Amino acid sequence: MLPEKFRKPLYFCMRDGYCRVMTCHELRFEKICPIREFESTWEYRYSRGKCAIARGLYEGEIELTEDVAEIFYMCTLCGNCREHCIAYYSFLKGFSEEKNLDTVELFEEVRAELVKQGFGPLKQHKAFTKSIVNYENPYQQPRGGRTRWLRTMSKDVKVKKIGKADHADVLYYPGCTASYNQEIQSVVRNTCIILEKARINFGILGNDERCCGSIAKRIGDLELFERQAKANIEMINELGVETVVTSCAGCYKTMKQDWPEFGELKPRLAHTVEFVAELMKDNKLKLKKDDKDDESVVTYHDPCHLGRHSRVFDPPREILDRLPGVKRVEMYPTRENAFCCGAGGGVMSGFPDLAVKIASGKIDKAIEANADILVSACPFCLTNLGQANKIAKTQVKEVADITDLVIRSL
Repeated sequence: MLPEKFRKPLYFCMRDGYCRVMTCHELRFEKICPIREFESTWEYRYSRGKCAIARGLYEGEIELTEDVAEIFYMCTLCGNCREHCIAYYSFLKGFSEEKNLDTVELFEEVRAELVKQGFGPLKQHKAFTKSIVNYENPYQQPRGGRTRWLRTMSKDVKVKKIGKADHADVLYYPGCTASYNQEIQSVVRNTCIILEKARINFGILGNDERCCGSIAKRIGDLELFERQAKANIEMINELGVETVVTSCAGCYKTMKQDWPEFGELKPRLAHTVEFVAELMKDNKLKLKKDDKDDESVVTYHDPCHLGRHSRVFDPPREILDRLPGVKRVEMYPTRENAFCCGAGGGVMSGFPDLAVKIASGKIDKAIEANADILVSACPFCLTNLGQANKIAKTQVKEVADITDLVIRSL
């Protein structure tokens, strides 16, 4: 059984199937649900079927089992189904003030109920929550290793730790994934160099940085998420910084949309792409002269948490359009219709082979656009797309973070 709060959204599913397929660019039918397209086309693998199962749980017609739990955890929570849902569309477009059916919110709440009743999270996810409790990161790494990336920073770039004795205008919050994953630590180093070049008075929390709680929230451990949110809000507010900048799309979405339930984050929040776009507009970054003879064709992948969830579409494109030697092309579908990379919602850890399979579909879109470089602005996307491209060995020469291209242009 599911609680009474599920009644309203469950009965708003019109079963119209817009969460299955849509007509998009050049009247082509485009994919919506990554699980339906790359795992199975059975009804229960995409939003309409999941809503029907949740309704069955609510009405007591279906019992909770481990198999039922897996159905709800095999979802990237990308929100593409919600983007095309008639019951949500009027709210999204401003025709209605009330959300009748928010599929992402619904599936997250079902996961939370699964955790309450002992059917979640998946055993692959339990190590993450235990690690957050013990080490303040989901990767079972010591807290002291969070700033190991500093050892590879140039001595010319001064990165200070913010505290009561040392103030800064901007707090740079790298997030757990980019801090601990050595393969993508360049994202953190790049951002620090960019902030230094722009003469921004910034600092980091160092080993005192805590996990934002995004993973706990997505897999349904709301008690752990509440603890992380409250602790982070209190710690950051005490710093007195004006702006918090983060490289992680997941951290950004969590801070912007999920933390407010437990308190107000006083500083302004910006993703790296928003902050860097502002620096460029203010001419605070000196770029090389444009060289048309050495031009790279670049396409941008919209991370779900940054794009569709948070509506940040223009800043990354504005950055790419300003960079010398870069020709930007779009791969379709794009922006709010962009297809997921496959890493989110716990799928990369719970179903790694499926995650890479979905990412391969995104690589195909980059090939269709004749792109040399596939760029994103999310550590999870960067990791998963990069792995898929290595396996496929395609004509896409590189999967890069947007800061990689900015650094090359300074």
